[in-house]
Amino acid sequence: MMKSVIRIVLALLGVGWMLLAGQSWTQPDLFAADLGLSFAGDLGRSTFRADIGAFFAVSGLFMLLAALKAERHLLLPSLGLVGLALAARLATAGQTGFLPEYMQPVTVEALTVSVMLAAYAVFRKA
Repeated sequence: MMKSVIRIVLALLGVGWMLLAGQSWTQPDLFAADLGLSFAGDLGRSTFRADIGAFFAVSGLFMLLAALKAERHLLLPSLGLVGLALAARLATAGQTGFLPEYMQPVTVEALTVSVMLAAYAVFRKA
């Protein structure tokens, strides 16, 4: 039962993160504004699409694959990426103080990492 719930939640997270990748590719200006970013010309827009899009696409894809196959090793790319993103946000908060605008991304990343760690604990070894 627990394994099935974790697989469903992980799959939904994976799809959500892949949708964010799609938004970074199709609506980079809107997505960047939501993240508090702006572009320095077309190179900045291209870099955003490539780097942010890849981050969300790889994270989402491996969450979805791990959920579908219930194999823990498939979580490692996503866990590494999202875990490092969370660590970087917390390091920034340590330097600047925890600002209110940090709450949403920190919460999303912390919950995502928590789900992936739970999945890692219950999924089989490959």
